[in-house]
Amino acid sequence: MKEYTDAKSAKETKNQGGRPGIVIAEAKGLMAESKGGDDFQGAYAKMGIDVNEGAGAGAGAHGNPWGNWGVECFQARIIQCHVENLPPGSRPGNSKIWDKCLQSSSGKTYMFVRTLRTAIHGKVRHAYLLEETAPGSGRYNFLQSEQRAIKEMGLASINSGQLAEDPKTEILVQDRLGIPGCNFVCGLHECTFDARNVYSVLPFCDGGELFDRVEESGALPEQQVKIYFKQIMQGMLYIHQKGICHRDMSLENVLLANSGAIARIIDFGLCLEMTPDANGQPLPFPPSGPVGKMFYMAPEIFMNQTPFHGHLADIWSCGIMLFIMLIGAPPYEQPDAADPRFVKVYQEGPSALLAAWGITNISPQACELLDMMLNAAQPLNRPDAQAVLQHPWMQ
Repeated sequence: MKEYTDAKSAKETKNQGGRPGIVIAEAKGLMAESKGGDDFQGAYAKMGIDVNEGAGAGAGAHGNPWGNWGVECFQARIIQCHVENLPPGSRPGNSKIWDKCLQSSSGKTYMFVRTLRTAIHGKVRHAYLLEETAPGSGRYNFLQSEQRAIKEMGLASINSGQLAEDPKTEILVQDRLGIPGCNFVCGLHECTFDARNVYSVLPFCDGGELFDRVEESGALPEQQVKIYFKQIMQGMLYIHQKGICHRDMSLENVLLANSGAIARIIDFGLCLEMTPDANGQPLPFPPSGPVGKMFYMAPEIFMNQTPFHGHLADIWSCGIMLFIMLIGAPPYEQPDAADPRFVKVYQEGPSALLAAWGITNISPQACELLDMMLNAAQPLNRPDAQAVLQHPWMQ
């Protein structure tokens, strides 16, 4: 009998354990309001953003450096806008007035069209970039080819300090990763804010989560897995080369774009900046709490007793992703001695677990790569992202 749960059970909420990192503000209650209107300076000065309250469209309100990275953020406002090329019937009476647009002082305006999903601290909206028909006309056309995903995060939630995921960290990381950056990583188009929300303007991915693709089929054909996994590892290599470890790699945190042809890594709120040693290799972090999703969490992260290497913890999580894509189920429920399936992975490797389950349709090279990435006993012997990409199965 096969003793494993299906992929659906792997979709857990994040463990909200504590972690070191950049704190979004030292004080709570930064949203200050007065009878005269919203106090942008009061709300954002403590977040490291220098607000130019008089900035209009086209004039940048530049943010001061956040931490040691630096990011540029623009003041914005929600407006109604006149959109000339709305499809007939999209508004009552064929009106051209669109109720909710985000106008950034960078000079860009976006038309919100629907809510894609809820998110920590807010929601993610589908939007189109608008183009003014003539300078100063106040009339726009939406650009069909310029779709965006805009992550709207409430200041009240951010400043509550209740959650481990830090939007400030995520914005800083996405800004560092940049656009065009790597096609397999979701970088930042721009950051904007008003008195109530911070908005991250991101590439739109039309194919949903990679998790959903796996859940629908139970498992993916090995050749399809290879295509997606190569893209994921190219994105992982890019992230690591930028000096960042993700700490929350999962199938839920990979979106599909271009009708499912492109896999992009998202969700950088738990990232840490890695410090290189004299030889350019990442230094370990002290135990920082069990963060991420249980099924994907490296054992050294879950046990939280010894220093860990962030990039090698990411490799473990990617190995779990590979396992689930190939098998349609995670190898265990939690990475400790209380789970007999994890004990088998620890002692003999995941290929031995597959053999015990009677699964024989996975190629020997794929099993070998799983054994290398899911090395629980000796984390330092896991391959880095470059070595994974050079493995024969990936060719």
